[in-house]
Amino acid sequence: MLRYIYKNYKAMEKNKVEVPVLKTPKQISDLLIEISGVDIFQKTRVRNIVEHRAFFCYLLNEKFELGPSAISAFIRTQPKLKTYDHATVIHALKKFKIYKTYREEYFNILEGYFEISPDADYKELPKLERLLNQYKEIKLKYNNASKKIKRYEEKLNDFNELKRKTVNTNLICGPWNIYARNDKIAYLKKTIDNLF
Repeated sequence: MLRYIYKNYKAMEKNKVEVPVLKTPKQISDLLIEISGVDIFQKTRVRNIVEHRAFFCYLLNEKFELGPSAISAFIRTQPKLKTYDHATVIHALKKFKIYKTYREEYFNILEGYFEISPDADYKELPKLERLLNQYKEIKLKYNNASKKIKRYEEKLNDFNELKRKTVNTNLICGPWNIYARNDKIAYLKKTIDNLF
């Protein structure tokens, strides 16, 4: 199906877009940016960009049935817009109703471009993303704990080696050579203190 690209509210005959069946939020954002010519992930409050970003939130909410948290999680994956939280998505969804009243024909035509795959179920997407984030956090904690365990094992090995040397020092120096023994003990204490 071929449709016209709308840029600055006018149909441009020379540019036509083949409308694919969309399966991911990334495909929706790419198509919206291509059709409208507006970078919705740009961090700005320019009205045109804000309206298209709200339209994007509306599409994800209506077509993909994603909640505000999932929408904000997707938007925050973009490098330019890291501070877009769920409250901002809720506000954008409320404001889109107002934006649409002023430019209803434009947004209706624009919405016609977005055909969502009917066999895809996106309701589980937020749960999967949350599980993925939890997995990443646990993996990071595990790696940090493994590094700490290795460091402590190395220190324990060093301590055991010093302990062995201490026993050997006592055997070599004997109790009658008290000055040599005290020097060795002071050296070993200093080495042990440096380990921990």
